[in-house]
Amino acid sequence: MHNKMKKGKKLGLFYLLIIVLVIAVFFVVQRIETPKVIYEVVDQCSDGVKNSGETGVDCGGPCTACSGSEDVGGGGGGGGGGGGGVTIPAVNETISVEQATPGTTAIFSGFHADTAIKEVQVEVSSEVQGSISINVLKYNDRPAGVPIEKPGKVYRYLQIETINLDSNLQSAIIFFQIENSWLTSNSLNATNDMSLFKFNEDNERWIDLSTTYTGSDDIYSNYETEVTSFSYFAIADKTVALAGTDGGGISLFWILIMVAILIIIVVVVIIFRKKSSSGGLGSSYGS
Repeated sequence: MHNKMKKGKKLGLFYLLIIVLVIAVFFVVQRIETPKVIYEVVDQCSDGVKNSGETGVDCGGPCTACSGSEDVGGGGGGGGGGGGGVTIPAVNETISVEQATPGTTAIFSGFHADTAIKEVQVEVSSEVQGSISINVLKYNDRPAGVPIEKPGKVYRYLQIETINLDSNLQSAIIFFQIENSWLTSNSLNATNDMSLFKFNEDNERWIDLSTTYTGSDDIYSNYETEVTSFSYFAIADKTVALAGTDGGGISLFWILIMVAILIIIVVVVIIFRKKSSSGGLGSSYGS
């Protein structure tokens, strides 16, 4: 009787161990399958540093106007970096064509080199009365109208708008270029690593657009992307660098934990089955 109670307790502990291990596996799987990304938005107008186009510390440029003593001049630095702040356009340029009709391509070229836009080709769905224009705005940092930065390495932040086009736009091709020196300094491959991203204002996400690499010369690598609407864009690498997470998401540590738990379950099951088949736990408990 004593042996039966003892082996019954062992069998109970076995089932309890199985339940605990199953719960542990479920917990690990939940952490792997439900990552939640948090993008931190930094307010550069209250960080105590003169940056992002400010003309004084936390004033001027994209921030509130400086008083006379605070406005110390200067501008907000160079091109393309995925910095941390928000900014007003560094370049604002408009190119126009006299007319656009279905079946013909309206070509907009001659944009400032700093925009990285070589040309925009537009197809219209119906005849447009009067001239149409493409307005390209280039930003040194995240535009004020975009609440989150594009993760990764950003070559250019852009905003592309149209004038007198509206619903007549059928499709457009954006031709752009990236300096080879920038690609080299950021250890990026011109053929595979770069893309044009469009900001989706409905769900506040950067969408990777299908981008084709068309070749390089001594200075630039060239690309083209077809779009059906215009908005905020980022020329950036495809590698997503997350600003932070809430603790979810897959990691090597949790993969190893899950593998270890599964191995333990298999080993325990094999041991108890062998004992059961040799007259151990199962047969003794039932006699």
